[in-house]
Amino acid sequence: GRYYQAGSLLRDTGASQGQYQTFAQAVAGIEHARYDQMGGYLNHMAGRYQMSPGTIATVARALHMPIPSQSEFLSNPALQERFFETNTDLNARYLARHSAQFRNSTPEQKLAILGYAHNQGPGGALNWLETGVAQSDGNGTSGTRYSSDVTRDLSVPSPTSATDDRIDALGATISKLRLQ
Repeated sequence: GRYYQAGSLLRDTGASQGQYQTFAQAVAGIEHARYDQMGGYLNHMAGRYQMSPGTIATVARALHMPIPSQSEFLSNPALQERFFETNTDLNARYLARHSAQFRNSTPEQKLAILGYAHNQGPGGALNWLETGVAQSDGNGTSGTRYSSDVTRDLSVPSPTSATDDRIDALGATISKLRLQ
């Protein structure tokens, strides 16, 4: 996958850039899709993260931009990365407003919950947090497949995430030194 520098999602979850990259890779790994590929239930999902037309429209509105056509979306990996992070952050903000359990979770737990939300939407994730009852998508994939894979992948530091975390720490140290 492409390297994408996450922004608001990191602030809203407390996750590091390396953790975000691991999260995105885990979701993409389950989706088994390329940037230029349609797939999923009834072949209605677009791109690397298999986003629905409704989700793409919601994200475009949140970003105050026109809704991209299917061909525009599929041919633009950078746009897909931006939409994936924005959608994940919209889900995080929804869950933070409605769930003390989400608000009180560690960054790793939040990313696992957001993996579930990628498959079942923020309302589905909220229901899962409240009831413990998992739902599945139209292809029969449980939302817990996403949360479990994210949790597993975050527990095994990859060389990339370790490097990204060291870069994050170095940047924070430099910022502190500049303030002194």
